[in-house]
Amino acid sequence: MHNQFNSNANTILISPRRWGKSSLVEEAARRYTKDNVRFVFIDLFKCRTPEEFYNAYVQSLLKATNSKTEEAFQFVSKWVKSIVPHLSFQPDVNNEFSIRFQSVAGINEEDLLNLPQTLASKKNIRIVLCIDEFQNIDYFPHPVEFQRKLRAFWQQHQKVHYCLYGSKRHLMHQLFETSELPFYRFGAVHYLKKIDIGEWIPFVSEKFKKTGKHISDEQTRVICQAMDAHSYYTQYAFQILWYISSTKVSSDNVEEALIRLGEQNELQFYKIVEDLTTYQLNYLKALCSETQNIHSKENIATFSLGTSATIQRSIQALLQKDVIDTMGSETVFVDPAFQWWFKKVFLMR
Repeated sequence: MHNQFNSNANTILISPRRWGKSSLVEEAARRYTKDNVRFVFIDLFKCRTPEEFYNAYVQSLLKATNSKTEEAFQFVSKWVKSIVPHLSFQPDVNNEFSIRFQSVAGINEEDLLNLPQTLASKKNIRIVLCIDEFQNIDYFPHPVEFQRKLRAFWQQHQKVHYCLYGSKRHLMHQLFETSELPFYRFGAVHYLKKIDIGEWIPFVSEKFKKTGKHISDEQTRVICQAMDAHSYYTQYAFQILWYISSTKVSSDNVEEALIRLGEQNELQFYKIVEDLTTYQLNYLKALCSETQNIHSKENIATFSLGTSATIQRSIQALLQKDVIDTMGSETVFVDPAFQWWFKKVFLMR
């Protein structure tokens, strides 16, 4: 990450939800020691319109590069005058400030979109602008037009490094690797890999040992495989396991930890299932069967998947609902805990 920050190439980071990409970027920023660099973090999770984007964008940039309300106001008054009438500054009790962007109607968007470069140039700093859940711009009204606008200005910024990351792999892949779209080749695309089980085993063993407990390598492996080495759910399962086990972890403890994890998320998992059509459910059943070729005539009949067109609609719907993902030619569950529950609990009832 540091090599990327030092280069002129922007960074694109893609991984499923809860793999740790946000934590990775934050930790990389924390360890980056160059004094003239300011990191700006924006989360687009709740943004669905350009107005919401600009509000988060302007507020995050000004707060990260100005320590006081007066300093921020003086800067925009001097260098970005066109946006002053659209801003309101509200100091809070901690001497920080919040900024409310009232409207973009009639505003000079060039000033807005060049704000990172303007800040960096006038303050003689470099800015690393980190935008999480970047794929949400695809939900904006007229998304391609908005993306084209962003790309046109951002690609000219010499003192700003853009680190864009998101959790919906198919959307992120589409945004940055489709030649017809504006952000094609905007930066170096990195697909975050899972932590290898071989790394988990000594890590977990040491954590248990420090608290007076023993867990075998095989027991660690079972948990990791059940959760597909997914960073969030693997740690979640081990937390439950630590809580329910005595000084020596038993195989029954391992099974109980997985069952409890499923139970604690069951309401959420049922909501996923309730939102699926019969054909979509059948496709997941086929996926759980680990059959070699789901699309063979025999499997289509066995699992009642419908016509070829129906199968494609099911796949697209499951991708949009973030239930499955594609990795090359392989189709996988996005959420390994849901997969475990679906296979071990739902299909067994």
